[in-house]
Amino acid sequence: MPRNYQTTKNNPYWLPHNVYMRVLYIVRDYPRMKAEQNDVIYTSPKLSENQYEHDGSKNRGVSGGQHGDPTANKAVKIAMMSRETDAVDYAVQKLPEAYRAAIWENILHGKPYKIPADKDTFRRWRSRFCYYVAERLHYV
Repeated sequence: MPRNYQTTKNNPYWLPHNVYMRVLYIVRDYPRMKAEQNDVIYTSPKLSENQYEHDGSKNRGVSGGQHGDPTANKAVKIAMMSRETDAVDYAVQKLPEAYRAAIWENILHGKPYKIPADKDTFRRWRSRFCYYVAERLHYV
């Protein structure tokens, strides 16, 4: 993985180091979050062995306390992940199409830029991309 370098001179998209690192890790976690969102949507809640046993008490079907609302729990989890994945999607759309794949592969996998352009151009667009994500998440 290459160094996580952010140009500081004449960079209007400069982010504080901790914010920059947070954004990089959100972007790198994007594929897992998207897969988990789909898993949460399409899975059913786990049922305990005693959930359907009735003991005649007021807490019918519940032993050892109350169960949470699985649908609400799913909604909260999806909403939290959607906030971050939507910010990344927004930032990707703001990149010029010629640079999208190269910047995405560089951030996610550390691959060098493979299209003919100056490295400084890619660094500027990478900084902008991270800034757009941070801005959308209200970190700046």
